[in-house]
Amino acid sequence: SLVGASLLIGAPGASASHNTGSDAVESLRRAAEKARAELESATKKWESRQKGLAESQRKLKATLKSLGAADAELDRIRGPLAGLANAAYQQPGAAGSMAIFGGGSPSEALRSAADTNHLANNQNALVQQAARLRQKHDQLSASAQELESGNAVEQASLQQQIVAIKRRSAELTRLSVAA
Repeated sequence: SLVGASLLIGAPGASASHNTGSDAVESLRRAAEKARAELESATKKWESRQKGLAESQRKLKATLKSLGAADAELDRIRGPLAGLANAAYQQPGAAGSMAIFGGGSPSEALRSAADTNHLANNQNALVQQAARLRQKHDQLSASAQELESGNAVEQASLQQQIVAIKRRSAELTRLSVAA
């Protein structure tokens, strides 16, 4: 009878202790499930950001390729452009067109004027092409710098996210092993 009473009295305390242990394990399970869901979500976000970073790297590569092509084109016209600048320095003004008023035939004067006009148009086109290429070069350079900067920031952010996920995973592993 005394043993029965002590079992009866001891049972609720033992049950409460068992419930407390079950509650702790259940709480740990819920935390682990929540962490697993967070880890899954973070992994999906990380994969999405990795894809975005890969696309940005592809754009950067294409931009740098275009920049190289623009530089090559600019280098190609540098020689003629330098020759034009040298000629303008050596013969300032319109001295070459004065041949029109010289002592030649009218057809020679017209031919000389047409040649001078043709050369001036070619020189003007060369200068405009150089200006367009320089502008394109500047735009591509700015775009490349922006992409490189954005990629560096994104890579650093992804690295921080990976460290945080690993830290959280290690903490959950430690807690589950301790329980």
